[in-house]
Amino acid sequence: MESKELRLGNLVYYGESIRLITMIQDNPSRKAVGVDNMITYIEVLKPIPLSGELLVKCGFKLGTGSESEQYCLKIDSYLEIRIYHDDFSWEFADARESITPNCKWFKYLHQLQNLYFALTNQELQINLSNQ
Repeated sequence: MESKELRLGNLVYYGESIRLITMIQDNPSRKAVGVDNMITYIEVLKPIPLSGELLVKCGFKLGTGSESEQYCLKIDSYLEIRIYHDDFSWEFADARESITPNCKWFKYLHQLQNLYFALTNQELQINLSNQ
């Protein structure tokens, strides 16, 4: 994970706990990062792998009628994000067609958070209760 992949509000692992990125300082020698208002270095942070359980906590619903298990999140009345559980490939879908972008597949929560923010200019709501 590199500091350029992160933005304020992303969630990452710091040790065994999930922490919020609150500061990013791109220093040429070492990348300092604030997690829950503590300063640490990017090397000690780990990305949070996506899972079906985590997608549900992000508001995705398990889709039906597909060859592959897929999770869907409606952005508005026309657009949704679909993530396929077998390989975490993803696509946009609207009322007329599906569009699969030519880009890397999701592996981590911060990537999903960044896409959602880019599409909506809002933070992805994540229910981390029971963690």
